Amino acid sequence: MGDAQISTLLGQPALVQLVDKADNGKNEKEKKELLRKIETQCKSFDGKGKLTVDDYYSVLKVQCKVDLTKNDIRKVVADLPMDKNYKISVQDFCRTPILSDEVFKAMDKNNDGQISKGELKLARKDLTMKQIQSIMSKLDDDGNGTISLDELKKSNPTPAEV
Repeated sequence: MGDAQISTLLGQPALVQLVDKADNGKNEKEKKELLRKIETQCKSFDGKGKLTVDDYYSVLKVQCKVDLTKNDIRKVVADLPMDKNYKISVQDFCRTPILSDEVFKAMDKNNDGQISKGELKLARKDLTMKQIQSIMSKLDDDGNGTISLDELKKSNPTPAEV
């Protein structure tokens, strides 16, 4: 299992992270609908398929009423590839999995700074125990049976490298 595959299995796209962070009491179905609406709005925003942080803010905050700041967006998209005009492709924003501090914190249910097998399974219900064991053995450098943020970051290629 390569680093890119781990990033794909554990990461969350920027859009999902931002909507989860704003968590406005929506259930899963409402969240999926909101994600679909935002992605559609982003794609039609200027028709070119790339937007700036300000553009994403306009779509998320102004058009779709997601409670966030421009800084929230900047933090999440920092590892995504940008062109010389600081534009990020809508495809990357909506689909490319990113392993950020926020994703780690969301998986670390007991806030002990470590992700256990159980926490990993809770966070990624679609993974098999075999996949989880494989991820744990690949990332757990110190052999303590958990993954720290440092261990996760060491394994995390930026999306541009994937």
